[in-house]
Amino acid sequence: MVSHEMNIQRFRKLVEAYGTHSERWPEDDRQAALIFLETDLDAIKIISDFKSLDDALNADVVTESISLKTEILDRISHTSDDRTESRKVDLLTRLWTWLAPYSNGSFVIWRPAMAACIPLLAGVYLGIVTETGSDDYLLEWEEDIYVMGLVSENEEQE
Repeated sequence: MVSHEMNIQRFRKLVEAYGTHSERWPEDDRQAALIFLETDLDAIKIISDFKSLDDALNADVVTESISLKTEILDRISHTSDDRTESRKVDLLTRLWTWLAPYSNGSFVIWRPAMAACIPLLAGVYLGIVTETGSDDYLLEWEEDIYVMGLVSENEEQE
């Protein structure tokens, strides 16, 4: 058995960690702690302070609550019913609930902002993908206009 020097801080840590019953204390520290307890008044006060807490924690009485069990089972069944009901809600209501700034009690402004960006992104995509015309096509228009101008001058002269 290893003998350790005991002081009030070490004794307090021992009682906090293992409780007030000396049979639970480690073998190495038990003898020194018991001797310290017999000679120090602060150690006796520590034991009396922790005694009620230790006794409460050591009480092995757990009462069975049938009402608690019933309440838990009822909540589980209501939760599954709520999920089934939410699936039955029409698409427009679900979309509005998703877009609403206050959804489920929290402020979610990013959802309407994201929805507002969808047409913008679609326009950018269509602008990139759609061909507006080539230089050759523009030259054909200029030539057509020139020819139409010549034809109209010839008709006026005749």
